[in-house]
Amino acid sequence: MRTAVSILIAALLMSGCETTTQSAMGEPIEMGPYTFAVISATQGQQWESSEGTYREIVVRVRVLRDGTEPFTDSFSSSFIDNMRIVDAAGNSIGTSPAPVGATFKGGRYRSEYYTCLFRFSRSSDGVRDFANIGTRPQDFRLVITNPAPEGEQSRRVSLQLS
Repeated sequence: MRTAVSILIAALLMSGCETTTQSAMGEPIEMGPYTFAVISATQGQQWESSEGTYREIVVRVRVLRDGTEPFTDSFSSSFIDNMRIVDAAGNSIGTSPAPVGATFKGGRYRSEYYTCLFRFSRSSDGVRDFANIGTRPQDFRLVITNPAPEGEQSRRVSLQLS
């Protein structure tokens, strides 16, 4: 039992020491077997429902390098809920990238472009302060967690959407 507690404390300390690397729109980001760049961020649709207001932020990503082996994970499955937008009020909304125009190559569907649709409302997971939630891309930072760090790659990258 003491060993388990020691391991847990060590893991928490190590995770607390991890830093977030800052990046910018259009700048290449290396994570696992991928190199990609966030190429755009736009305000999506907004509509009213019985639950209240729904909003969307749309982020587009271009994959510059996909070094995965055939019949392995795709970019989408690698980054399931590893891309989140965070605003100044502490709201954090996740998504999974969706391929645009994917083609079957190397044992699975691959794409050069992906869309990350961040859709949120008052009741969405990660929404803590809807009264102060961001409404434009500029109100958010995109935080990407590396699902499979290699070598000196960053564990987390953050960039201001524009």
